[in-house]
Amino acid sequence: MSALLLVSGFLFSSEFIFTKLYEKECGSDYKATVNFTLISGVLMLLMLLICNGFTVQFSTFSIIMATLFALVNVIANVIAIKAVSIGSVAVFTLFMMLGGTIVPFVFGAVFLNEIVKPVYIIAVALLVVALALPIFDKTEKNEKNKKTFWVFIGLCLILFFLNGANTIIGKVHQININAVSTIDFLTIKYMVRVLCGIVMVLTCPAVNKYKNIFTKNSVKSGFGYAFVHVTATILQL
Repeated sequence: MSALLLVSGFLFSSEFIFTKLYEKECGSDYKATVNFTLISGVLMLLMLLICNGFTVQFSTFSIIMATLFALVNVIANVIAIKAVSIGSVAVFTLFMMLGGTIVPFVFGAVFLNEIVKPVYIIAVALLVVALALPIFDKTEKNEKNKKTFWVFIGLCLILFFLNGANTIIGKVHQININAVSTIDFLTIKYMVRVLCGIVMVLTCPAVNKYKNIFTKNSVKSGFGYAFVHVTATILQL
């Protein structure tokens, strides 16, 4: 289980490759972020529908949890695009990967009464030290405007907890007797994500907001992001 979480955390952290590619080719303003939310959502939904044979089972509990899951994911997506546009990709990756590992570990130990061995505590302590080192790196501060640096660190901290929240929501859903299968749950999640993307596009104040949403470059980076994200989420759950 721990190995799967590590692989999942690594895949989630590697999403930056495609968010950075999208930011480079399409920009990082609100319109570009909104478009990416819709594009990646549509592609992820298609992937899950194909895997599930275009059939989906629903339950009230699963719809509620999938909606929460999707909202956390959309918020993280928006923040990630902004973060990679103003800060270090290496630091961003570190926060993303460790968030998907440390936060679920603490949740399991505190709320699910999972067994915690001393070696686990030592490992988590080392991960926390690794996480703190970039914050005290003077070289990093000298290279950037001080205010921008701390905004970037703040965004990374939010992503740290949001990435961990993904695993927690999935776990809470799995252990409930009213839960649907993992594939059905993820399919509902991506339905909600697409709905969020449509609402965001419709309410976007930008001029020509419907123009150039599905372009070659945006679909290419969106597909890469969608594939990595779906794979990581399945491993995580």
